[in-house]
Amino acid sequence: MVKSLVLLLFTLLSLACAINNKFLADKILSADGNPYVVTKVTTSTYGIVALAQLSLTSYQAASEQVIQSLTISIQFDTNTRVRVKITDTDNERWEVPISIPSYTPSGQNLQYTISPIVEGPLSIQITRNLDKKVVFNLNPAQPFFYNNQDIGFSNYVGYPISVIGLGERVSTFVLAQGTYTLYSRDRGSPIDTGSTPDSNMYSSQPFYLAIDDDLAAHGALLLNSNAMSATVGENYVEFRTTGGIIDFYVFVGPEPEAVINQYHDLIGYPVLTPWWGLGWHQCRYGFQNISVVEEVTNDYTYYDIPLDVMWIDIDYMNEFQDFTLNPVTYPQANFTKWINQLHSSNKHFVPITDAGIGVNPSYQAYLDGLKQNVYIQSAYVSGPTQGVVWPGTSVFVDFFHPNSTNFWFNQILKFEKLTSFSGIWIDMNEASNFINGEVGHSPSIITNLTMPYTPGEDVNMRSLDVASKHYGGLLEYDVHSLFGFTETIATYRYFEVYNLRPFIITRSSFVGTGRYAGKWSGDNKSLWPFLEYSITGIYNFGMFGIPFSGADICGFQLNTTEEMCARWTQLGTLYPFSRNHNGIDSIDQYPWSFGSDLLETSKLAIRNKYWLMLYFSTEMFKVSQNGGIFFKPAFFEYPDDANLLNNSSEHFMLGKGLIVHPCLWEGIDGRVSYFPDDIWYNLYNGNKTILDAQNSVYLDMTLPGDIPIHVRGGHIIPTLDTSKTVLDVETLRKSPITLIVALDQNGKAQGDVVFDDGVSLDTLSRGHYTQIHYNYWNKNATTTVLTIQTVHRGYKMIQGEFPYISSIVIYGINRKPQSVIFYSGGTYTPLSASISLDVGDSVCTIWFSSQISPDRYDGFIFNFGSQ
Repeated sequence: MVKSLVLLLFTLLSLACAINNKFLADKILSADGNPYVVTKVTTSTYGIVALAQLSLTSYQAASEQVIQSLTISIQFDTNTRVRVKITDTDNERWEVPISIPSYTPSGQNLQYTISPIVEGPLSIQITRNLDKKVVFNLNPAQPFFYNNQDIGFSNYVGYPISVIGLGERVSTFVLAQGTYTLYSRDRGSPIDTGSTPDSNMYSSQPFYLAIDDDLAAHGALLLNSNAMSATVGENYVEFRTTGGIIDFYVFVGPEPEAVINQYHDLIGYPVLTPWWGLGWHQCRYGFQNISVVEEVTNDYTYYDIPLDVMWIDIDYMNEFQDFTLNPVTYPQANFTKWINQLHSSNKHFVPITDAGIGVNPSYQAYLDGLKQNVYIQSAYVSGPTQGVVWPGTSVFVDFFHPNSTNFWFNQILKFEKLTSFSGIWIDMNEASNFINGEVGHSPSIITNLTMPYTPGEDVNMRSLDVASKHYGGLLEYDVHSLFGFTETIATYRYFEVYNLRPFIITRSSFVGTGRYAGKWSGDNKSLWPFLEYSITGIYNFGMFGIPFSGADICGFQLNTTEEMCARWTQLGTLYPFSRNHNGIDSIDQYPWSFGSDLLETSKLAIRNKYWLMLYFSTEMFKVSQNGGIFFKPAFFEYPDDANLLNNSSEHFMLGKGLIVHPCLWEGIDGRVSYFPDDIWYNLYNGNKTILDAQNSVYLDMTLPGDIPIHVRGGHIIPTLDTSKTVLDVETLRKSPITLIVALDQNGKAQGDVVFDDGVSLDTLSRGHYTQIHYNYWNKNATTTVLTIQTVHRGYKMIQGEFPYISSIVIYGINRKPQSVIFYSGGTYTPLSASISLDVGDSVCTIWFSSQISPDRYDGFIFNFGSQ
């Protein structure tokens, strides 16, 4: 009784404070700008520190929740990045404990200017030196407020901008003007136009890129994990967050991809992807038993379709408990037999793991967690907070607890004794909850009624009670959106022990997740708009530093059609992460489930990715090496072309060398498609693309058939000869190589190839890779040269691995070399070669009789004589 009265009084008090705080926040929002004044300024080589005081004393009288004194730190992080940090001078506040790679602030060669900060109204303005454009402006005339649970500010640049990013959501690439919520939420993929604030999804990625009317770009990150909203206006982005601090990073660009690289320099480069992970994946929610899984696996072989990874959703679990096998439908003996068969054909298995640990006194994982005290704790009773997910009543690991990583690692090791697996799929890790808050306790301590501002819907909706407690006095209120991120790091440690590249696919992510894992877009729908939105989703996560991403091919929810699935497979095989997956209530959508169009198109599409696998692996390697983005808008490569920005999903680039025009529309066999102003060749046959005055050409998209891919003049694309016959990417590593040389207007081309073992985690740190640069150029009127330059040598290929260059195909050439000379170490050797020239298509093919190593020699000389 006493406890109930205390709780009632606390609730009433909280409600009174909330009403007061709501009034206060509205008052500040409607006030004439910023109520803080700068009282002291100190400048150093590396930045500026200032103190500011709330000037309206009536606000202090109205509520103690208003922060009275602020410390402003402006740090010259690099010559293209500025950090603006605003904190409570008198009290410590929650700050995201993210591990950003260390760096030394720089005050040299700055490409931006900080306007002088003087005593008086708080004002911060950062200008890009190149064009004098404002990239950050805390204007004293714009709303600014700093309360305990309600912090808001506007980056008012004052000129029109197009804004990209602010994930996770299903949306157009360029966001419509409106308000967007950022808070990790299990929600089934609503389309977000900025008009419905409860359309946020699994991740919180508070980074954006802004492009102005001159097509120059800048970017920004608000490093804050609390529930927040971001309002995109014509000439500003306004953040409003429910806690934490203002920790704002500005990236000056000015090219869009320069902004992305500047951002990745801050958050760290993505982890290397295992070679096999780039292959073709198959999953299904609703595999009734291991016999069905085995049948699907065998059907891939029967239909002569490549397959690299089989996945199983929660079907395999005993009572939906992590790290278990259902003894009836997935008995261990039968499961082990299937795993052995899988491995014997160079294929892999990836199981799902959910966030909730079922409360069950006979479930050892649950008991282990209790013993080590690793669960998030209740705000109402002594013991773990309890939610409801697939196992029923469940508890959740507190990954801030020092025992949690060891607990999680040991559970994975125990599961390893039950079955072998190559990767881990971590799902439901927002963390999702089928109820609102805690079992037996309606949320009452922190709710939308007690909070002065709530982005979207109540923070307890389908989430753990945000008053739940974490190790070290942390609250779920502050760390909720970090659950997936911290779980990802704990899972990464398992692979780290084995020195394996982590194959982890997560649903929820935060800033820096790409250093540990890949991402899929969650529960999408088998609808045509989601085919298009999948492209913008992968763009976004590439910008967020998670290049290994993809969407469920053919859609997860609802029923696909043969045409939709064929188009999606054409597109999806070009995702970095290519997985066909659908829901338990949906019809089958395997490559053979409909008819000949889907079957034939699937074979072509998967084998096309196999054909380009060395290009994929090389370009993804370079992203892990230097940051950047692989699957990207063509606008990023041609930032002066506004047409590419406005129609960004109709064409995308794979690296710098390939452009793809997917078919995203029902019932068509082709369409007039736009190209950037450059030289383009049909990748499949070398035909030069002749563009009209609008830079467009009609592209055939007949089914069954290939997705239109064109190679950019000036690039060399490595392809693999056995892609049309092998059934797995491991066997593909034994393939000879053909180099496609696509000439630019000057008759030149270049490209890279990286060779490594494809699985080791420490490849980059120990330099265990070999990087080759190919360069084709005209030596004189009768001679051209293809040089083979070793950029780095640290990997010795095993016997039979990528054994030789079998041929060179030159696009854009109208003459045939009379002879080919191979040179190495000062020795020149005439080569026996078969040479053909298709004059009409301007394609020359050179087949070598001898085996030429792709990484051991100096190059080729092509003699054309006096033609």
